[in-house]
Amino acid sequence: IVFTGSKEVGMRLYHAFSARYTKPCFLEMGGKNAAFVCASVSDPSSLEAAVEGCVRSAFGLSGQQCSALSRLFLHRSLAPVFLEKFAERTRNLVVGDPALEKTFMGPVINGAAHRRHLQAVEEARREGKVLVGGRDLSQEAAFEGGFFVEPVLAQVRPDHRLWRDELFTPFLVVQEFDDLSVALQQANQVEYGLTGGIFSKDAAELDLFFDRMEAGVLYSNRRTGATT
Repeated sequence: IVFTGSKEVGMRLYHAFSARYTKPCFLEMGGKNAAFVCASVSDPSSLEAAVEGCVRSAFGLSGQQCSALSRLFLHRSLAPVFLEKFAERTRNLVVGDPALEKTFMGPVINGAAHRRHLQAVEEARREGKVLVGGRDLSQEAAFEGGFFVEPVLAQVRPDHRLWRDELFTPFLVVQEFDDLSVALQQANQVEYGLTGGIFSKDAAELDLFFDRMEAGVLYSNRRTGATT
C-alpha cells in the first residue's frame, strides 16, 4: 500500500493491512511543516526571496500538499518589515478558477476542508489575531459553486492546537523568535515531521538547522518554496 492522506485513515490502513503478517505499507500522513526566517536575511533581495518562498509554499495548491508550509518562525528583528511584505503579497494573490492562467489559488477540495478552514479562522480571531485574510469567498457571487476561501496568516499562542493540528488548507500561523535553537525545539514538538525550511546567510545557523530539525526533507534559502 502507498497512501497519502490523514493520520486517522493511514493508521487504520496500516493496522488492518499488517494484522497477521508484516507487509510493506508506505504512509504519508501530513507535515505541519515549519520554516525559519533568520536575522541574516535582512537585505532587500534576501528578504524578498524569503517572503516569496513562504507565500508560495504556504498557499500554493491552496495549501493542500503534504509539504505545504503551515508554521512560520520569524526572527523578531525582521517581523515588522517581513509581515508587511508578506501581507501585501498575499492580498495580491488571485483566487478563483484554477483553469485560468492568472489564478494562483483555487478552491479547497470539499465541504469538510472548507468548514475546517473557517473554524480555524474563527478560533484564531477569538483566541489570537488574524493578520491577513480569513473571508469565506464562497459566499460571494463571483465564487458561487466552489469552496473558495482567502489564504490566512494568523498569530496564536505557541501551545494552541493550530500549531499542532494538520489543517491541509491555506492557513499559516506565525510566531517571533530570538534564539534559533529555542525555535527549533518548539518546531519539533509536533507528531509530524515531513519537511522543513530555513532562510539564513549564517553558516552556523544552517548547520544548526540541518542538525536539529526533525523532518525527512530539509531545504535552505529556497525561493520557489520554503518547504515544498
